[in-house]
Formats: sequence, C-alpha cells, structure tokens
Amino acid sequence: MATEEKGMGEWILFGVFQASILVYGFMGIRHQLERMPMDAMGDQSILLWIFIGVAGALFLAGYLGGGLFPSALARGILRWVVYNCIAVLGLVLAFLGFPTITWVGFPIVATALMIIHRPVGTN
Repeated sequence: MATEEKGMGEWILFGVFQASILVYGFMGIRHQLERMPMDAMGDQSILLWIFIGVAGALFLAGYLGGGLFPSALARGILRWVVYNCIAVLGLVLAFLGFPTITWVGFPIVATALMIIHRPVGTN
C-alpha cells in the first residue's frame, strides 16, 4: 500500500511541475498578445545566446547531478526543478519582448525533457 501511495505522489509532483511549465508558456503568449514583441533584437541578441548557454548548463547540471542521488524521487525532483528553470528562461525572454520564435523553444524543450524523465513506476 505504501508503495502505491509513493508512486502516486511522484505522479502528482510531476503533474505540478509540468503544469507550471504550461503556465509559463501561457503567460509568455498572453504578455505578447498585450505588448507586441520587438521587431529587431539588435544588441539584445547576445542575451538569447547567453540564455541558451545557461539552459544547456542547467540541463547538464540536472542530468549529471541527478546521478548523485540514490533515490529515483530525488533525481526526478532535481531534474523537474531544473526543467522548470529552463522554461522560466523563456518566460523572461518573452517579458523582455523577444519574438515568440526565440523564446517558445525553452518551454517546449522543458516539456519534452519532463516527458522523457517522467516517473516510470513505483519505487
């Protein structure tokens, strides 16, 4: 019985983290519907590349750092938090006015990574 509850708890946590990524995407789109994104990024284009680098570093930290935890739940939580951070980077770009095509990849990649690292059963 305890194993079932633990497995269900993992799915609930996974669902909460996944739902927050969807909220970030919705907030970014909603913000850009109210304020048009900039046409030309100009000097700010370097910020996009910095965020892509930060997202890559976060992914590596979450993926490699997850291996340090013996518990599958702890590995999952670490990775899900990191993937949410990646989605937040996209949200920040949206609020800064970057065109949708430049920031929407962050929550999409975060969602894909969440699906790849979803709970696989009970511990």
